[in-house]
Amino acid sequence: MDDALAIYQTVEKQYPQNSVIPFLEASAYQLLKQNDQAVAAYNRVLALDPTNFPAFEGLVNLDLAGQQYAVARQRIEDKLQNDRRTPGCI
Repeated sequence: MDDALAIYQTVEKQYPQNSVIPFLEASAYQLLKQNDQAVAAYNRVLALDPTNFPAFEGLVNLDLAGQQYAVARQRIEDKLQNDRRTPGCI
């Protein structure tokens, strides 16, 4: 997994506007239980593509896994209030 992360980091430097690369990086960090790094990578995805629902979902899942229920709820409420166009939001 460390090799994959090294590749993602190298490719991300070459294509800094591509939101897929930090998403893959976040997923790898999440599998390694390196949640702080996963959160940072998901936030990079959302900075590039605010409508990326899988990255938003990843952040909520990390909030829940860390028993940060109020943070997860607030994140969801903010998303529903501010971006009704996001796929999957009602």
